[in-house]
Amino acid sequence: MKAGIREKYDRLQEILRGLGQVAVAFSGGVDSTLLLSAACETLGKDQVVALHGVSCLLPRRSPQAADRIFERHFAGSARLRRVDLYPLLWDDFAANTDDRCYFCKKKIYSIFMGEMEKAGVSNLIDGTNADDLNKDRPGLRALRELGVQTPLVSAGFHKPEIRELARERGLENHDLPSNSCLATRIATGAPISVEALRLIDEAEYFLQKKGFQGCRVRLGGERVIVEVRTEHLDRMTRRETRESLLQYFQSLGLFRVVLDLHGRE
Repeated sequence: MKAGIREKYDRLQEILRGLGQVAVAFSGGVDSTLLLSAACETLGKDQVVALHGVSCLLPRRSPQAADRIFERHFAGSARLRRVDLYPLLWDDFAANTDDRCYFCKKKIYSIFMGEMEKAGVSNLIDGTNADDLNKDRPGLRALRELGVQTPLVSAGFHKPEIRELARERGLENHDLPSNSCLATRIATGAPISVEALRLIDEAEYFLQKKGFQGCRVRLGGERVIVEVRTEHLDRMTRRETRESLLQYFQSLGLFRVVLDLHGRE
């Protein structure tokens, strides 16, 4: 382990020891997985609960993937509580305003705090990292208002360091592309529906099966905007790929397909 990362990990453990008991908001992504790993090592299994929210906002395969990661790395080291969530019933969220993510995060983490108390744990922690502070993340305001701790930020961890440490610790999702809820693919002000979320989920899965990991399919009125990682742009523009993609979206009743040439990092 590099000296700088070692120092930050020592700081992370110091922060966790100061909290004593923690519930980790566990999404199955690399940030929350590393945080859960550190908590288990530092505090022991009786002091750590992993809370995994399940809702229509996640790809349908996400809960199974999170379960697999938990069983492989944390079975016997922490308790897992799956929490069913129903965001389309939350009026503030369903209105799909610019504050959608704030309302959603505040509702989810308020529910998590209730689950945390049932489990006899006193602190909720989240896998936000230092790089997230430089992005437009309305949900961070909800964390501050609720008093949710962000130990990776406090320890100074940036995303590349998290990935490197996760790889060193043998966490299988160390190179998993960053993800966000499916509702972020729907234009602000447009209705969020189960049908739209399922369409996005299936379309992104279709692209992932073709090797476009980390892709996004965004709904914008009568068109679909496809985003792929920068290194995948050349392959996406090949004739056979374009024809396959157009045929697929046309089968869904979507005939205007736009490729974002900026690419995703």
